[in-house]
Amino acid sequence: MLTVDNRFKVLEEDGKYRKCGEGGMGVVYFVEDLDRVFNFEIVLKITNTDKPEYIDRFKKEIKIMNKLSESTKIVKILYSNLDIENPYYVMKYFKNASVSKFFTSMKLKGDFELQQKVFIEMIDCIQEIHSQNKYHRDIKPENFLVNDEGNILVSDFGLAIDLDSDSSRLTKTGDAYGSNGFYPPEFNTDSKTFKYFDGRSDIYMLGKTFYSILTADTKPTDLDNSKVDDFIYHIIKKACEVKKEDRYNNLEELKKDLKKLFDYKLNINDKLGQSEELCKKIHLNNSEVEKLFNIFMVLNNSEKKELLKELPISFFKVAISDKKIDLKPMLET
Repeated sequence: MLTVDNRFKVLEEDGKYRKCGEGGMGVVYFVEDLDRVFNFEIVLKITNTDKPEYIDRFKKEIKIMNKLSESTKIVKILYSNLDIENPYYVMKYFKNASVSKFFTSMKLKGDFELQQKVFIEMIDCIQEIHSQNKYHRDIKPENFLVNDEGNILVSDFGLAIDLDSDSSRLTKTGDAYGSNGFYPPEFNTDSKTFKYFDGRSDIYMLGKTFYSILTADTKPTDLDNSKVDDFIYHIIKKACEVKKEDRYNNLEELKKDLKKLFDYKLNINDKLGQSEELCKKIHLNNSEVEKLFNIFMVLNNSEKKELLKELPISFFKVAISDKKIDLKPMLET
């Protein structure tokens, strides 16, 4: 029997400890609370290394999660001990597992209402972290868990940075290790460091996470337009631009764009009626051009080609002068 602080007993099954998961700096076990404080299944995450730098990072993870304990979007630490040789923390067991296991790509395919719900909740999770002046830096499907009510929470803050902490350094050698396929370009894979990391770097990894969930690609190094709907690809591509200045500036911008295009897709019949009326006009204003562009973005290829035939010349004149509209998707049709 393995016990921690004479309070938590790591459960055994067939002579082996019942692991819940393992990765990064720690291993997760099913445990029993000998004090019987909790009336639900719990797991314990403990360091699986004796390297001082990894133990320090694990302690930092616990401190950051405790600072975010009031948030409903963050996995809560129920109990922790940082004062022993192998620090650990205890959290509720999420039987629904990660977002990609609960909301599989097959379950999400074609269900735009569900896709919108999942993506908005994931954005809200990271937005909550950013609002507290912190970056997550290890965003991937496995780090979003689904609770009993089907709501999404974010976990695993082993690489997180607290900008309010005097000890935070973004360029320290060996400061991070991350996950292949989700690294932003500003991550140096040779030195294993983050350089010039900011909120747009989290946005990059969130975009890759959206793509991974939709395609079941666990290491999405490249984005394939044929594997996701065009309007979603447009959002993901902008989130994952190589140059940070070409990405969404913040999560609110990403959420606004996502909500807008999903709204158009979910109300496509009404929007098609609007497009017919707008295409009859000779002169279009900026707002009308933006509406037509958003309608175009959520159509299938054959519908896009038909709409292109109907667009008045004024659409293109206004669109070219409007810096907010990217005509590349139209030119590629």
